[in-house]
Amino acid sequence: RWGLGGGLLTGLILGGLQTFAGAYIIHPVQGFLDYFGAYMVVGFAALFRPLVVSAAEKGRKTTMIWAIAGGTVLGGILRYAAHVLSGVVFFGATALDLGENVWWYSIAYNAGYMIPSIILTAAVNGFLFSTAPRLLKRENLRLQSAR
Repeated sequence: RWGLGGGLLTGLILGGLQTFAGAYIIHPVQGFLDYFGAYMVVGFAALFRPLVVSAAEKGRKTTMIWAIAGGTVLGGILRYAAHVLSGVVFFGATALDLGENVWWYSIAYNAGYMIPSIILTAAVNGFLFSTAPRLLKRENLRLQSAR
């Protein structure tokens, strides 16, 4: 909603808040990737914002929904990648003795919750912004908060 800079900053702040609310950190790299990094990269979904806004202004609802889904999937995949890297550090630091490759274990473990999360978030975002496209415009948000 607020562009790339706003998205990255919001994700960084959210990751920090989650860290202070009770993070489970085994290794500093894992802690950074799981909390700060993973939520910050979701902000890259904003790269699709110009396409979303343009489609909304032209009344192209289907294009807008696909652009929203594209941004959501991009942000979700980048978050998933951060969690996979974090998992490699985490499972490596805790000496995973299951006889499995730590990379495959991290990929499978994180896919179990990230893939459904990406799908659900894309569906909810598509529905939300297609039924209330005014939420995409910054001016509307400023006017509503001033009331």
